Parts: sequence; C-alpha cells; structure tokens
Amino acid sequence: MKKIASLSAGALTAKAHAMYGEILDAGTYQEMLSCHSIAELASFLRDHTAYASVFGDLARMRIQRARFEALLRKYTMSRIASLAASEKALGGSLYKILIMYYDAELLITCAEYLNSEGMGESMQFVPAFFRENSELDEQALFRARSVDDMAAAIAGTPYQKLLDGFSGGAPFSVRTLELLVDEFVYTRAEQVIREGFSGEARKELLESLRMRADMKTVECLYRMKTYYPDADARRTGVLSNTVTAFTPNERNALLECRNAAELTEVLKHSVYGKLPQLFQDGIIEHKTNEALLHTYAHKLRFSTVPQVVMTAFIGIQENEMTNLTHIAEGIRYGLPPEEIAAFLVTNESIHASEP
Repeated sequence: MKKIASLSAGALTAKAHAMYGEILDAGTYQEMLSCHSIAELASFLRDHTAYASVFGDLARMRIQRARFEALLRKYTMSRIASLAASEKALGGSLYKILIMYYDAELLITCAEYLNSEGMGESMQFVPAFFRENSELDEQALFRARSVDDMAAAIAGTPYQKLLDGFSGGAPFSVRTLELLVDEFVYTRAEQVIREGFSGEARKELLESLRMRADMKTVECLYRMKTYYPDADARRTGVLSNTVTAFTPNERNALLECRNAAELTEVLKHSVYGKLPQLFQDGIIEHKTNEALLHTYAHKLRFSTVPQVVMTAFIGIQENEMTNLTHIAEGIRYGLPPEEIAAFLVTNESIHASEP
C-alpha cells in the first residue's frame, strides 16, 4: 500500500471515477425498456452508450441471447482488467483478489459444463490480463469432461484440494463445489488484504470483502428457510465460510432460524441492520443487490482509499451487467416494461427503499 500511496494515490481513484461517468443512468434504462428485441437492445447500446466498444461489429453478426450476454461480460471484464492492471502497475496487491474471482468463476463454469461438448460462450472474450495472471490452466479446464479430468487440470495449483472430497466415485455436486470454492477464495482474499494493507485501508477492504461474502450467505439462507424450513442448515455448509462480519452468536442464530421471518430479525440486529434495502418486500437477490449497490455508491463517493474506490466501482459495474441481462431476458420473454423495471437495481430503486 505504501508504494501505491506514494506514487499516485489519486490515479486509481480518478480512473474509477472516470469510468463511473459512463455508467448507465435512469433515463437510459427507461429508453432500453422500450426495445422489442435483443437485437434492438444491442443496437441501442452500440449507438448511445460506451458499450459501442463491444457491439461495434453488430451489423456483421447475428445477435442471440448467449452472444449478447457474452459481450456484456466482455465489456465488464475489460473494465475490471483495466483497473486491476493499473493497480498492479502502481505496486498494489488487490488485483490478486480480482484474479481469484475470475478463477472461481472459471472453476464453477467448467464444472457446470463437464457433461457437455463445449463451453458455449459463457467464458469467451476474457481479457488477457486474467489469463496471464491466473494460476489455472484455462484450456485444460475447458477440455475437462469428468471430475477426474478437472482434478488433473488443477493439480499443482492452490486449488488442487477442492475436488478431493469427490474422489473415489463420491457424488459430485456443482453447488457443493461452489461453496468450497467460495470458502477457499474468500479466505485467500482476506489473507491478501491482511498482508498487503494496514490501517483504514485494511479495515475498509475487509468490510467490503465480508459484506460480499455475507450477502451470498444471506441469499442461500433465505432460500433455504423459505423453501426448505425443515432442512438442517448446519449440514449444508452454507455457513462454512469464515470470512464474515457476523459474530459467532449471530451465525448460530442464523442457523437456528425456523423461517425467513426469524432470519430477518437476526439480520436487523447485526451489522447489516442499518441497510433498509435488506428488509423490503421482494426477491432476496434483489434486496441484497440493493444493499450492496447502496454501499458501493457510498464508498465510491466518500472513501479515500484507492482500492476501496476501485472495488466499489467494480461492484457497480457488475450490477449494471446484471441489470442489462434482466432487460434482455425480459424482452426475450415478452414482459411489459414495468415488469422488467421491477427487476432492476438502480440508484433510484435504492433511494425509493430508504425511509
């Protein structure tokens, strides 16, 4: 942190703020809701937004949902890679966490495609920065068609033990692997922060990391308590991750909740109790994303730590990708604009949820 602070503490912040200037606003979202096809939506993004950088060749290609989403991902990952490369060049270490997030996505996506003949378009267009800095062999994982193939592909990497529990013919579950990957990545990310940062920078970065992990946990617990209230949450591994802002007593209380209403009461008395977005009616993923976007927007505006501003922008950019995916899906299924709008997480929807 000392090197990045002495060289150019403001450069990374300025770059993130400049990129934020291209984030889509409420008026742009409203215009997109009037599109009648994914091709029309892609044309709008090409002609009126910064997404022209990835949709510029639209006239020469037939745009389908899979390609549309792959290009959205290309745009998002290119911006993340640009910030990560800058942070690395300035002597920072947070880029290592962003590489691990890519590794996690690669592992889970490849696990989902084990029984297929190809990867589709889900992992296309990955910026070179991720491949060059990853500890995984992407092509070996793409070729994997079994758990054994996948185990061989990650042998010799820090991830090699993640598949040990599935050896010897033990049942394989992508969901179980996802929990293991999350736990491993968040634990390593916490270590990167503790070793590379100190003082206020360490405090804020750990807060952001823990919230990102905790919101995934909250989503899993809400679904479980809503649809499987009699399931033994202690046996699911949903709270296996130790990177959390919940106290040990709160973790026990979350596991013991009999339904979503009791879970909500525990959350209200936790560190997240001051986030009104979590306690509105609606789909749990919508509520957690609103809480995250609220926090990211605040950090982007007020934090003086370059890496915190950087991660805040990345969260906002990822949320935009999710919004555009929802719009494309809504158009695909012929939903009216007002129904599609209800799925979007924006600054306006956040303000509407505040008391």
